[in-house]
Amino acid sequence: MKSPTDVVSGLILLGLCAVGAYSVSLLPPAGSTENVGPAGVPRAVLVILAVLSCVLLIKGLRQKPLKRYWPEPHVFKKVLLFLGLFYLYLITLTGLGDLFAAMENPPFTSGGAFGVSTFLFLLFTLPLLGRRKPLEIVLVAVLTTSALLTAFGWFFQVMLP
Repeated sequence: MKSPTDVVSGLILLGLCAVGAYSVSLLPPAGSTENVGPAGVPRAVLVILAVLSCVLLIKGLRQKPLKRYWPEPHVFKKVLLFLGLFYLYLITLTGLGDLFAAMENPPFTSGGAFGVSTFLFLLFTLPLLGRRKPLEIVLVAVLTTSALLTAFGWFFQVMLP
């Protein structure tokens, strides 16, 4: 094993793919009027992830070992901050969804919690990832949130929180 980081990461991702495949197998089959059932997109993503995990595993077995396996302190802090923001995003998404569902007259009918949470998540994480222009950050956050709401709410007809 020449690059233990890549080999271990590839094995962990393959394990997660196996858990995901089991979860997807529990989804109901496609209806009589549907070509692709609820398991279609997750199954496709899992296949792509499994193939890329195998590529990473093979690359790790063939590549020369790195001298340093631990990231630099500033990179490690950014990763931890990003994970914290993502966790906060998930809490905000479910919390706002529950709040809007409990309201008698919610400000958003569908996808409001998803839209607000996703917009705020992108607004805070884009500068963390190196973006510095405020107009670019706001435009990316608005356009990405709008595209996701349109894709899942209108095209896939998924009820968003």
